[in-house]
Amino acid sequence: MGTDVWNSFLTKIKDMGEYTRNEYGIEVVYHPHIKTMIEYEDEIIRLMGFTGLNLCFDTGHHAYDNGNGQPGDPSAPDFMRRFASRIAYLHFKQVDGAVYKKVMDEHIDSDTAFDINVMCDLPDGIIDFAEVGRVMDEIGFAGIAVVESDMPRATTEQAFASAKRNLNYLRDLKIID
Repeated sequence: MGTDVWNSFLTKIKDMGEYTRNEYGIEVVYHPHIKTMIEYEDEIIRLMGFTGLNLCFDTGHHAYDNGNGQPGDPSAPDFMRRFASRIAYLHFKQVDGAVYKKVMDEHIDSDTAFDINVMCDLPDGIIDFAEVGRVMDEIGFAGIAVVESDMPRATTEQAFASAKRNLNYLRDLKIID
């Protein structure tokens, strides 16, 4: 994508952030996301530098696009350390390493990857949430964090069981009370 397209996109994002802050006193944060113009680290860094916006940082999206797919993948905690002052919100999301490997090996598109559950419960994936918790302590993170589960076709009972499991996991890790 050419520089003009990037600058046009980033200018619009910057202008929206400034307008919202100046007119309504609301700080806009940007959520880097799979299958968008801002998903890879170099794009995220470019966005932050150009717009001055902070992030809603999603651990799972980050690891999916920027990680190594291996247990203990350091991509999310490393990014959190490097850009601590720019992370206003966190989305806790997890990547299933076995599904991710299949996706990469078979060149499966991200929509299909989500349909085959590339995202999983927090205890079951490649991101070490104990490390994420340590980073949150190190950087003094005091913002809001949300567990975001992608569960295509899950029943209400399955979604509720997953939410309880993730909550208990975060409590066990002492990330939350």
